[in-house]
Amino acid sequence: MAFIRKVKTSSGSTAVQIAYKVGGRVVKIIYIGSAHNKEGLDILVAVARKQLFANQLELLLQAGPL
Repeated sequence: MAFIRKVKTSSGSTAVQIAYKVGGRVVKIIYIGSAHNKEGLDILVAVARKQLFANQLELLLQAGPL
């Protein structure tokens, strides 16, 4: 399972990472970047989300009779 996590750094900024869990343990971390303000953090989360969902196909649902 992969997810985006935000971690406070020692310098006070917020790091954005993509983490992968297997068996309840984090086994891999991809560092995206760190931001010092909300605008930068929003941009980094958007980049991480784009990278995380890059290889996934969209599920198109149609409303109507089955």
